[in-house]
Amino acid sequence: MFDQLGSEQGLAMLIAHLPAGYILGTFARNRWPGRSGIMAAAMLGSVFPDIDMLYFHFVDGRQTHHHAYITHWPLFWAATGLVALSVAKWRGQRYLAPVGAFFAAAMMHMILDSVASPIMWLMPFDGHALELVTVPAMYAIGS
Repeated sequence: MFDQLGSEQGLAMLIAHLPAGYILGTFARNRWPGRSGIMAAAMLGSVFPDIDMLYFHFVDGRQTHHHAYITHWPLFWAATGLVALSVAKWRGQRYLAPVGAFFAAAMMHMILDSVASPIMWLMPFDGHALELVTVPAMYAIGS
């Protein structure tokens, strides 16, 4: 189902999400002025789903595409976000904006990945991967 990413391509994809996080962070900071940490939370959230690249490279030996890991399951982020937002609201209003920005950015990561890479939107309930366009692999696995 998934092709493997090379190290250079994986790094480029990781860095490519930062501008989207910056744009979301700018919007959120303008929407909720005076709330500290919104920009940092949005930028961190925009790349955090790719934390699985550490496991992909150092543990899994690049055997399973990192989009198959739980950190690339949108329902994981939605459920975790609901819990985190509930805790943030309980802790105080000042936490809501940065926590919301983090999880909005993580979901934006899923949307952006879905443009040209398969994402399993209903995992763990359904393993079908969806992508807007299919980009053919340039290199064979193992090359």
